[in-house]
Amino acid sequence: MMMLFLENSTLDKPIVEQIRIRVRDQLRTTWQGNRVDRAFMQGLYDSYPTELIGKFDTAERLAAVMTSASGIQ
Repeated sequence: MMMLFLENSTLDKPIVEQIRIRVRDQLRTTWQGNRVDRAFMQGLYDSYPTELIGKFDTAERLAAVMTSASGIQ
């Protein structure tokens, strides 16, 4: 969900692509306990628009609900 927000942001496409690659690499190691959360995303780039950081926070909260809700398959 964070990547969807990122893709629809005003960030330049080369920056989005660099972030996408680092997210992909992190996702490959989630079995080791590594996470893709708001803190991880904020560590990848230091000039996110404030609005995008807020959306990352929303995505993080929704992810917790979506992974534990019994009605979502």
